[in-house]
Amino acid sequence: MTTSSASSVGGELVGSCPKIRGVYVTFVLLPFIVVPVVGTLMFKQLFEPSGLVTWFFRNILERRFILNEASVKTLIVTHAVWYTTPFALITFFAGLQTLPQSTVEAALIDGANRLQQIRFVALPHLQSLIVFVSLISIMDMYRVFDSVVVLTEQNPIYRAETVMVYNFQMALTVQRLGKANAMAMLTVLAILVVLIPFLRRTYREQTGGK
Repeated sequence: MTTSSASSVGGELVGSCPKIRGVYVTFVLLPFIVVPVVGTLMFKQLFEPSGLVTWFFRNILERRFILNEASVKTLIVTHAVWYTTPFALITFFAGLQTLPQSTVEAALIDGANRLQQIRFVALPHLQSLIVFVSLISIMDMYRVFDSVVVLTEQNPIYRAETVMVYNFQMALTVQRLGKANAMAMLTVLAILVVLIPFLRRTYREQTGGK
């Protein structure tokens, strides 16, 4: 796929200028470059009493930003989105590069506008990648650990736990190694169950639907 056809679907600004595209790709890959714990600590500093977000709430919105159970869970979800979004963006961006130019040109000849190109051309082409990214994201949810530990500081008031945090507490804090082991095995089995439909679909595509 040429740069012009990529810009037709992916956006003229990103697709038509290699320099801007390079800056865009570098920017969205930043979460992958930063170590997870360090990235979470930097993210947490934004919401501390001297942080930028706290200053914005205090001076612009004239409100206090308070860390409680609801706000901490919101921060965990926000950090997870920030950390996992680059993988999806780069995957979909690479998928758009394989979109046949003839398909885009046919849609343009038929009078399809930008939204119609995305709905009827780009999204069907990216369908397998959307399933793949969704499964990877689900598996990542099972192993969320660093952000929860750093943002909550293991304070029971916030009541924010994940499977990995629960296993950690069972193994090291409560010393119930057997239960932690069982939870780890159940987690692996759950991930395998989630992967089965994708593996079957991939196998059918590779074998021509036989």
